[in-house]
Amino acid sequence: MNMDDYYRARGIDAGTAEILEIGRNNPEVAGWPKYLREAEFQQCDACKKLDFDELGSRKGYNLLGVGQKHHESWDHLKKAAEAGCHTCRLIHMVKLHDNPKNSAFKITNGLTHLRIEREHSSVNIHGEGTRAPKLAWSTLPDCPGDKLGNKKENGDITFRFVEDNPASDEAFSREKAWIRNCSSEHPYCRNNDNVLLPSRVLDLEEATSTGQVKLIESEGQLGKYIALSHCWGGVGGDNEEITRTCTTSNYEALKAGFSVSRIPRNFQDAITVATQLGIRYLWIDSFCIIQDSPDDWSHESLLMSEVYGNSFLTIYASAADNSDQGFLRRRDPERYLMTKLCPIPMCPEHWVWIRWPPSDLVWSFDDALGRLWDRSWAFQELVLPSRVLDYGRQMLNWRCNHQHIEESSKTFQVGGHDGYKELMWILSLPEVNSPPTSGEVPSHPTFAAYSDKISIYSRWYQLIEGFAGRQLTNELDKLPAISGLANKIQRIAGDVYMAGLWKKDIAAGLCWGARFNGALKRPSAYIAPSWSWASTQGFVTHQFEDERKFEIELVDFKLETEPLNPLGQVFSGSITICGPVRRFNPTQSTIHIKEEWDHEAEKLKPEVISDGKVEKHGGVYQYAMKDQKDVVDPLGSGICSLSMDFGSPTDVAELWLLKLAVRQAGEKPLKPNLDSTIPDGIILEKSSGDEEICRRIGVFGCSDAMAEWIVGSQQHAALLGWGRKTLTIV
Repeated sequence: MNMDDYYRARGIDAGTAEILEIGRNNPEVAGWPKYLREAEFQQCDACKKLDFDELGSRKGYNLLGVGQKHHESWDHLKKAAEAGCHTCRLIHMVKLHDNPKNSAFKITNGLTHLRIEREHSSVNIHGEGTRAPKLAWSTLPDCPGDKLGNKKENGDITFRFVEDNPASDEAFSREKAWIRNCSSEHPYCRNNDNVLLPSRVLDLEEATSTGQVKLIESEGQLGKYIALSHCWGGVGGDNEEITRTCTTSNYEALKAGFSVSRIPRNFQDAITVATQLGIRYLWIDSFCIIQDSPDDWSHESLLMSEVYGNSFLTIYASAADNSDQGFLRRRDPERYLMTKLCPIPMCPEHWVWIRWPPSDLVWSFDDALGRLWDRSWAFQELVLPSRVLDYGRQMLNWRCNHQHIEESSKTFQVGGHDGYKELMWILSLPEVNSPPTSGEVPSHPTFAAYSDKISIYSRWYQLIEGFAGRQLTNELDKLPAISGLANKIQRIAGDVYMAGLWKKDIAAGLCWGARFNGALKRPSAYIAPSWSWASTQGFVTHQFEDERKFEIELVDFKLETEPLNPLGQVFSGSITICGPVRRFNPTQSTIHIKEEWDHEAEKLKPEVISDGKVEKHGGVYQYAMKDQKDVVDPLGSGICSLSMDFGSPTDVAELWLLKLAVRQAGEKPLKPNLDSTIPDGIILEKSSGDEEICRRIGVFGCSDAMAEWIVGSQQHAALLGWGRKTLTIV
């Protein structure tokens, strides 16, 4: 077992493990992290001379003129560290990490002294013969922004350190400031402070005084409430002391009142947040939907867009992988090294602090996000609310329709736009808030210079790309889990929703395929018709060009859906399409492309080479058009790429292509791309029982290996032999 696996198996934070490794490899400094945390602060003479302004200076364009001169050498710094200087001890430990004893990496830069440079949110230490260790700097736990006012020093401070305790007074004070700023400065973030309450909510009026809460039926009452988005499950199993859900058997008892101490830790933490923010009502799906009542569940799931969309705030508990972990648990204070660097001018009682690692280390990207980011139900719970407090594993995040701010950001102005929230910002605009309209909608102002107006359907397809591959405990919940968002789109577009697609945009909606031509899986139960992306498991993308014209006609469609939520579960469905169809022979050998440099033309010239068998390249099966019937291929370089939803083309007894897109006269051919297929249409498998009944099994796209060599009106490869037919796809 390597050391990473050793630490990870014991639940040790990645940052803590990195610091322990420094001590393990350098036993003489193993006790220094504790010293930095607990010993009375002291500095050497060189560190006492460090000046905030001089550290940020830059004179000239080489290292001799950056920052401030420090110790004469790394050896001098090491001696100061050994003598007890806090600042030098932290710097020396970071140098040991960045420059292990066996490192052969050396730099000659002409420096005669170490130099310390303050740059943006980092501190760099430059020395002869070494890389520059990087530290983060900020003024927390001392943050004198109010005292510095508009002074330059205050403007230089752009970064704050993350709280170890997400339930501290400072953390809640920051959340309240975010809420005040959003309420007063963001006109398209709905305040929702006096809305129709969901069918049931938890009443927290006595939570702090008696430790009791009760489930109430709102019966049309108006008010302000918080909703919780969380991961289900727990480590407590069937512990009878813990009440985890509302059922028909305990419904009346929950209405009578129950102890906060007898519910999962996540729910206790949500009550803490709500009471700290002064919000009386809380909505938690586990308690506010009767979980063993199919009728109640279907009815309430249809209302998800209102429940989350009308919440004053939604808590996104991504730090907890189950209900028992709790999302307010303290972070390990040993995951970083931190100490003082220098006083702040004009405010000498406050200090600049330095920290390493500059930001929290993680074992993996998935660990950093948490399980909630992979859950299907949690997707619309992130998108629908006007405001989201994301209690993440690394830090707290504020996500509203207008802005995304990380806890490490010092000001409200620092923070980008969260793409998932753009749709809700759009739906708040007066010009699109009077349905029905299926026209174009604006882009978020953050992206105004980079993004053109696109249709409401394109926004939907973008959301599907973020949703489709997420996980479900019950795979039958796939369409119900996004029905709240579908409800929002339907109100704006005034369109008919068809198992994840839209009637007025059916041709573009059919152009989905596996993201990056990756692998999709077939669900074990019926989820949706084959023409819907919901019939697959895995991430999908809609790879069509916005200007494409389509030439199919939707003749008819049939859907059998859940009566109480027609936007949710689908039991059967079909579409009848009239469009151009032709056969395709998948038993011919696939091809690959070999490119060689053409010196005369000064570019790569492709050659189409047979594989001698049928095999996949980069997720697609590439066939030479010249091997098919009814084609035009003057250069012998035409390619038809098949991206299969499942299996191989050779598994299909009779394979047909339905062309959706029309290529305009003079349109330049596409170059083959193994990573993504721009669909010209969908691949169909004819039913053995009825020639007019078929299933979708993939998408196809036509390209020309010589695309970059074709000029002007020169003819390029194309499939011919299309005949217009009416087919029913199930």
